[in-house]
Amino acid sequence: MELTQLKYFQAMAKCHHFTQAAEEMAVSQSALSRSIQKLEQELGVTLFERHGRTSELTEAGQKFLFHVDRVIRELALAEQEIELDNGGAGVVHLSFLHSLGDTFLPLILRQFHERYPHIDVKLNQQNSSMLSEQLTSGETDICLCSTMNEPDTAWMYLWSEEMFLVVPEDHPLAQKSVLQRSDLADLPEIVHGDTFRQSGQPDQHVSRKIYTVDRLAQLSLLEKLPNSYMWASAMPERCLRRWGFVQ
Repeated sequence: MELTQLKYFQAMAKCHHFTQAAEEMAVSQSALSRSIQKLEQELGVTLFERHGRTSELTEAGQKFLFHVDRVIRELALAEQEIELDNGGAGVVHLSFLHSLGDTFLPLILRQFHERYPHIDVKLNQQNSSMLSEQLTSGETDICLCSTMNEPDTAWMYLWSEEMFLVVPEDHPLAQKSVLQRSDLADLPEIVHGDTFRQSGQPDQHVSRKIYTVDRLAQLSLLEKLPNSYMWASAMPERCLRRWGFVQ
């Protein structure tokens, strides 16, 4: 089994058409067809169901494609890593949670560029569910996120963050130095939608939660909804002053 065969198979699985796949790989249609047939013979299974000029993956083909995608992606990453270690140029796609944009990310980027000055970094800010999808599909190379339990995903613990209660300056709890959980029992909590998507269950200790779709909506609701609060990692002072919050 050769790498070229795997790339031909991957192209065919994407195009579903021998002519289009052959054009994409810059080979003749007959060469592509022979390569797919040889691959099927080596595996002992049928990978495509032929329907005239089009083809659809069989169940075996779908399973094989999952592993082929991983193999080709890993090889591309290995080539890029070797090139980077030898001073070559390249691009790293980095996705991260919204909350890290003003805190850890600038420090990480500064240290990275000091070590790899010729490497470009493309940034993508997303919520946790989208980060997981992009990493699995290969759209991004690295994610900075809270948790990720996807199968076949390698992860490394980097740091722990302390969570703070954030309220408007005129909030009844703003001047209290010590809080009990019971102090929050009857107050609305403004929660980023990721929290619900990850657990699928509401918090039984909180009487009312309001889920938002992004961080800006979360901050805006906290500003306007009386007696509301939210939990967040350490917010920059300029952000707190901008919104009139304390933590």
